[in-house]
Amino acid sequence: MFDWRMVSAAFVAFLFVSGMFVSSSAIKDFLNSLIEKISEWMKTSPFGGFFASPTKKPKEVEFFVQSKNLILTPDSKVSILSDRFAISGFRGEIIIDMDKRKMNLVESTSSVQINLTIDDEIVVDNLKLNKFSIKNAKFEINEIKTNNGSIFLNDFSGNLRIKNSNIYFKGETTSLKTKIGENVWELE
Repeated sequence: MFDWRMVSAAFVAFLFVSGMFVSSSAIKDFLNSLIEKISEWMKTSPFGGFFASPTKKPKEVEFFVQSKNLILTPDSKVSILSDRFAISGFRGEIIIDMDKRKMNLVESTSSVQINLTIDDEIVVDNLKLNKFSIKNAKFEINEIKTNNGSIFLNDFSGNLRIKNSNIYFKGETTSLKTKIGENVWELE
């Protein structure tokens, strides 16, 4: 009898090994998207029930942080907007230095770097962060305020706004945990 799971597993293994030896970024992107689609199919397929993992429903969240430095590596292309400029489709690292009032954008697919001055409000739209943490920062979430605490986010999707000396996050997350000293608070 023919076993589809064996064929699927062999095909996925072939794609994985092929992806390790392919140097063209276009082919790598194609193989990555193909593997992603196959894994989605395996989660919803009648054959793939054992691959499925329970998902948490995202919850609305809004908070602000005062941090001297912040480094973001979004898991999506973002738009960065202000009154003076608009950058769309940016993929790469966003380095925010609040002491110097600078934002550096380091493109991940090329050697392009953009240095911006933070002198008015800047918004980063379509921001997706699979895992993100901020340590030893002043922040406020709901009724929780601290001058020195940590925030841990999973699967954040929303926007970030820099205004004055604050960095505001607004969106949805499947998990948000704060730690202030030994006290831990988790969004439920």
